[in-house]
Amino acid sequence: TAQAFERNFGITYPSVEDRGGEVLLAMTDYVPPQAVPTTLVLDSQGRVAARILGIADPSILRTVLDDVTSA
Repeated sequence: TAQAFERNFGITYPSVEDRGGEVLLAMTDYVPPQAVPTTLVLDSQGRVAARILGIADPSILRTVLDDVTSA
């Protein structure tokens, strides 16, 4: 389950469990359907500012978040 994945990898940021696939279909412009897990970083207007396919390395994610929040 997504919750077990989050616990195992120490994920503390919000996550979406998409059992029905609705979110995946809505995000196909940004995320290939086979790219699980995927991290999307949204800016303050809710736009996709960055994406990380696969498990997000904490240092890379921190850099991306810092860049997006300082823009």
